Amino acid sequence: MKADCANCPSHACYTKGTNCTGYSDQEILDAYNEEEREIMQAKVNADSKLHHVYDGIVALEEGIVSLYDVIEDYFFQDVDLHMFKSMLPFWMVNAGQSPESAIDKETYEKLRIVYNDPLSNRVIHWVDVQAVLTAFRDRVLSVNNYLMDIFQYLPAYCLYNDDEYESCNRGLDDTSDRVYTAINNVFVSLCSSFDLFTKIVFECSHYNINNFTEYTKLKSRKENILYKKGNYGYDDLKSESLLYSEPPCIRTACSFRDEFIHNGAWDYRCAIYYPFIDGNPVEPFMVMPDIDDLGHLVTSGSRNKFYAKSNKINVFLPGFVEEVTNVLSRTVTSLKDVLRKGTTPLPQFNRDKNTTDYIELLLARMRNLDIKYDHKKGT
Repeated sequence: MKADCANCPSHACYTKGTNCTGYSDQEILDAYNEEEREIMQAKVNADSKLHHVYDGIVALEEGIVSLYDVIEDYFFQDVDLHMFKSMLPFWMVNAGQSPESAIDKETYEKLRIVYNDPLSNRVIHWVDVQAVLTAFRDRVLSVNNYLMDIFQYLPAYCLYNDDEYESCNRGLDDTSDRVYTAINNVFVSLCSSFDLFTKIVFECSHYNINNFTEYTKLKSRKENILYKKGNYGYDDLKSESLLYSEPPCIRTACSFRDEFIHNGAWDYRCAIYYPFIDGNPVEPFMVMPDIDDLGHLVTSGSRNKFYAKSNKINVFLPGFVEEVTNVLSRTVTSLKDVLRKGTTPLPQFNRDKNTTDYIELLLARMRNLDIKYDHKKGT
């Protein structure tokens, strides 16, 4: 290539010693042959696609952030949580959740007994649900980091078919291991996000304000709830193109995760292939096993890693992650709609009275225990 600045709007690129300043776009493009233009356009398209995928994940994360408020409003329709949130004992929010609390298990359980009233138990339950929601958000955002790890070593496009390659080197090194690990982490993180979101759905669909006379662990933990195609209490979330209708992209993620976790590597060599045409290197790639139209790995007996289609996983991933992100975004939005419909706050007078009564109860407990409210001590 004569220069890498053919599409630079400022024409100020000195790549490879070429100064294109002063030349028109067409004059610069004329310096490239058709093949070079095709490569440049493919790179531009792939970069644009990746940025679109990254932006979609950030948009999903923003939707998850707003879900916090929707669930909080749904759980606390009878009080104004914001009026006493800053007064909650530090242990209630952080013990067993954060390294910023040094309270041990025994002390936590004793304090939980002291604060054993329906509203305190609901607050503790909400903090526990928040931890799951935060983990869901974390898993979603981590996918961006793994994709960036992959695409600093592999392109998101391949311009040639296998029969055009004249030779090929197979790379088995730290780079291939690093890329392979990042690819697996994409599938594992996505499926973990399905599990965590399912726990949130289950907690919301089974929430009953009258079931907190005593503290109980999360129902989703009691019943070992994980993602699967089905109904977790809200028919709306089973609509077509949502998570629990299990579109093919969701099944694909689960198929790869299950293969990696339960059966071993989906490519035991973990190889990157570096092909050549006319003695020149072209786009490297990793090959992915064949999947059917429903997202299952193609299998025969005990063998479930066939590569007849020779699809490149670095080309596959951007569109696949975008599909999964869209499914999750639609499902999160649907859950928010369902919860908003189920949120009917008590009249303001009743909410204010309940809130004031609880604030007085918190203050009385602090006085009766002769404990000065101290965030550092955790009580």
